[in-house]
Amino acid sequence: MKKMLGAAVLAAAAIVIAAGPASAEARSFTATAQGTSQASAVNSAVYHAYSKAEWAGFLHSQCYVSNSSARAGDLPGSWFGTATVNCQR
Repeated sequence: MKKMLGAAVLAAAAIVIAAGPASAEARSFTATAQGTSQASAVNSAVYHAYSKAEWAGFLHSQCYVSNSSARAGDLPGSWFGTATVNCQR
């Protein structure tokens, strides 16, 4: 009985050791927004991308802006911004 119990403990320990540390989760969040200037459109897109990340459970400090851009809209004085936020925990 003791040998069987000892073998079970060793087997369980081997499984825990083999599993190793949990891998980190990494995700990207992209958002678009409209504004009256390039800066306001991009800033709004960044805000919304961070909001998506926070809704997914990431902290602001776990994320960074990896890409952003702006393009002119169809109406004069209208801009569309796009931003991508990468997060890792």
